[in-house]
Amino acid sequence: MNILKNKRLLIIIAVIVLCLYIAIPRIFAKIAATAQLQARMKPIPVEVVNPHYENIYKQIESSGRLDAKFSVDIVARVQGWLEKSYFKEGDYVKQGATLFLIEPNEYQIAVNKAQAAVKETKANLINAEKDLARAEELVKQDYVSRAYYDQTLAKRDSLRAALGVQQSALDSAKLNLSYTTIKAPVSGKIGKIIITQGNLVNAQSGPLAKLVSTTPIYAYFTINSDDYLDFKKAAKAGDKEGLNSMVVNIVLSDGTKYPEDGKVEFVDNVVDTNLGTISLRATFSNKDNSLVPGDFIKVTATSTEAQKKLLVPLEAVQESEKGMYVAKVVEGNVVEQQFIKTAGQKGDFWIISEGLSETDKIITKGLQKVQVGGKVEIIQPDNKQKTETNKDEK
Repeated sequence: MNILKNKRLLIIIAVIVLCLYIAIPRIFAKIAATAQLQARMKPIPVEVVNPHYENIYKQIESSGRLDAKFSVDIVARVQGWLEKSYFKEGDYVKQGATLFLIEPNEYQIAVNKAQAAVKETKANLINAEKDLARAEELVKQDYVSRAYYDQTLAKRDSLRAALGVQQSALDSAKLNLSYTTIKAPVSGKIGKIIITQGNLVNAQSGPLAKLVSTTPIYAYFTINSDDYLDFKKAAKAGDKEGLNSMVVNIVLSDGTKYPEDGKVEFVDNVVDTNLGTISLRATFSNKDNSLVPGDFIKVTATSTEAQKKLLVPLEAVQESEKGMYVAKVVEGNVVEQQFIKTAGQKGDFWIISEGLSETDKIITKGLQKVQVGGKVEIIQPDNKQKTETNKDEK
């Protein structure tokens, strides 16, 4: 009997232990949930700021490339043996300077022959003019027939026409002779000689050398179309394209900042539909020839006129997959998520283009603890410091 009672007692104890084993974690979970709920309901102390307006000179950065105003392939325009070059590879040459000489002998001979033909025809034409004048007098007195006069007139006209043809041939021969001396069409820096002297060249031989101008020089770069519209809005009256609304500075590939300011003098007529950018071109005088066509550069464009822009501290802005946002305190001290659009930075502040006004209360301190829909207690920085000081004194 006692054994049976003991078994029953053990079973009851086991059931009680099992119930406690199951219930205790649930009890603790409920206590923790209640504590979390209470903590969530308790307002979280935060610091807030109002966005503020400042006059800002818009500034954007972009990558770019230097390019020559003129880039010329020096080619032969007549066929002949390349006889001589008059420059050192890499020289700076002036417009009109002689670069190459193609053997001119056969072209000089052609000029001489054409000149002789012109002289002969001119002499014959003088005689024909005299014969025509005599025939005109004689036909009036009926000393010669009208047919004789017509023949004399035709001969004179034929010689005139022949002289025109021969004069054109002479001009063509002189032009071809001039092509044997190849001159620089622009001032600039000439590259290496591609076809050396002693080779037979013609118009199909390809470039003999390449000549690029260096002063002035172009800097091509692209900016976002929205940024370009901002520059245009800040432009003065009469500057429809916004060409005078920005100053361009460049940093070279080695990190050197070029001291001269560039001026935008061309804006493309289309926006790249894939990238949403538009191309611009700035001009630099490059008097010291330190800028080299083809070099990659970093471009900074700064507006010439300041614009009023709304700013918030960098620390107040967060980012998610949906975009950039801030935690805004609305009526009842409730936290609301507000998505924004930015237009660059100025120091420790984001420039706000959309989403905020200067009356909004934006959380800057305590962001890690706040939740959307939760309540907060706004604490001024001075009051918070005072509270902490009092605690230390106690």
